[in-house]
Amino acid sequence: MSSTLNADRVNVKTLSSEVLTTSSTRPTLSLVPTVNDILLALDNRLVHEYEQVVRIRREMEGSAAEYHHYLDLRKEMELRQHDIEKLRGTLGPDYDLPQRDLDEHYDSDAYKRKASAKLRQRLSLWEAIEQIITVTGEIRVSDLQEALETLEIKRVTRQSIESAISTHKDIFRTKKRGREKYVALKSG
Repeated sequence: MSSTLNADRVNVKTLSSEVLTTSSTRPTLSLVPTVNDILLALDNRLVHEYEQVVRIRREMEGSAAEYHHYLDLRKEMELRQHDIEKLRGTLGPDYDLPQRDLDEHYDSDAYKRKASAKLRQRLSLWEAIEQIITVTGEIRVSDLQEALETLEIKRVTRQSIESAISTHKDIFRTKKRGREKYVALKSG
């Protein structure tokens, strides 16, 4: 029986090589693509890819304004979130946040106090001064010191305030009026 299988294999090999090497008058199904088939398929694929690039470009052009608007909004939101952190740090952990449901991330009073305490620890004196001047426009240094002490910002002396202001000349400007010194933001 094994000799029959071997004979069948030889016949199949012989038959397949004859079909591949000799032309037949009877029609045969060819599974091997011709060079023309390959060129046509490549050409079709190239046309398809060009059409897709054109479609994508049109779609991108239509979405570009919205995309850039989204990026602008995202940048503005990040700046505002940073301002919120500085404001919460300035106000301190004992300040009660507004009862309005402004942020679902701060769901419990304990979390609010803990987060504000961490923000207060990270807050620089000049950042607290900046937040106060943002809402006052211009303030006497003595009033600024009183506000910082009322907010229980640690280590607030006239000298430390003067130092923070002079270190950040790009942010603050000062004016003397008589004996009083006033501070304001340069951008304001």
